[in-house]
Amino acid sequence: MIRKKHVWYDLWQVVPKLAVALLVVTGGLMILLSFHVVWPLLPLLVLLLLARPLIGLRCANCDRRLVQIDRDREFVIWECVDCDYRVKAIC
Repeated sequence: MIRKKHVWYDLWQVVPKLAVALLVVTGGLMILLSFHVVWPLLPLLVLLLLARPLIGLRCANCDRRLVQIDRDREFVIWECVDCDYRVKAIC
């Protein structure tokens, strides 16, 4: 479900699930019918795979872009400049 003020954050969360579902459907159609059925679905799959890096990391509270503030050996800390939301990501 995509919330009104959190469109980019919610899309960032949903895109991997949509890509996996499209891969499963494409694989099933390819097995059942033929490889030619896959060609119209390839641009959609490429768009789904490119959407997540283009959207970037987003704040769960205010849907703004997160900024990298610190980088350790193991973790990268991302922070929202508006609401001080922090996320620790593994390198």
